[in-house]
Amino acid sequence: MSYITLNQWYYYDDLISDCKRLKERYGDLLEFSVVGTSHDHRDIVMLTIGKGTKNVILTAGVHARETTNPVVLMKMVESYLEAMTKKQPTHDSIKIVKYLDEYSLTVLPLVNPDGYMIALRGFNIIRNDEIRLHCKSLNIPYQEWKYNGRGVDLNRNFPSVLWKECFPGDRAGSENETKALMQVFHSIPSEAFLDFHSRGRMIYYYREQLSDEYNSHQHEIAVRLAKKSGYVIVQPDKEVEDGDSGGNTVHYYSEQIKKPALTLETVYEYAKFPLDLKNQRKTFDEIYWLPFLCLDDKEE
Repeated sequence: MSYITLNQWYYYDDLISDCKRLKERYGDLLEFSVVGTSHDHRDIVMLTIGKGTKNVILTAGVHARETTNPVVLMKMVESYLEAMTKKQPTHDSIKIVKYLDEYSLTVLPLVNPDGYMIALRGFNIIRNDEIRLHCKSLNIPYQEWKYNGRGVDLNRNFPSVLWKECFPGDRAGSENETKALMQVFHSIPSEAFLDFHSRGRMIYYYREQLSDEYNSHQHEIAVRLAKKSGYVIVQPDKEVEDGDSGGNTVHYYSEQIKKPALTLETVYEYAKFPLDLKNQRKTFDEIYWLPFLCLDDKEE
């Protein structure tokens, strides 16, 4: 029996409970750890599966209102684990087992737990009086909240060549969530990084500050992922919009780790917030195989 059901509301406490239940059920096949704590004292969790030396890092929930992807990544982890333990293997489960003999996956399904809960439940979910009042003072409808619990856009908070100050006193790498992910990047060897966001059903790959060789490799990966998912590849001149800041997760990883790093935007571009729960199953089907295609084009 599966624990995780798609197309329904999925809260922080559900995610933590499911991490613990998956660990209890699958034992040594799954590593479960806490890699940081948000500013309102929620755990930032990490799951690792697979036996291979080629490690791919997957993240979701960097932007609070993009509520589809955290539960989808959790369901993907559960599905991979189910495939690894199937008593009557299917064609797909055999493929998963082969992939996870070669690969390992490091998954942070919810990088921004405070913001995520604001987007789902409103500002009163924040327990710290000071940061709750600050968030409310920004006069943003809670369903459209994309920031962390302190009102900082985490995907503009990573040190990078294109980082720019977004507000007076802004500092790159200032947030607990940012620091936790940076620590993961530097402490866990990896070969690639995929960061799942919403909206647009598109793939960002280009880094103008890096070499043609790097970007050519990035584009090759983007083509594979686009072919499988049906997503559109974003043109290089749209990587950072005019007037916008860099400081994205993928900018930091590309510049510091110097390995492939792509942003995948799930869900249709004009979807409204809060995102429709029906997006979850569709997104799961679109991205299920992508972690295994970002290093080698080996799908059978």
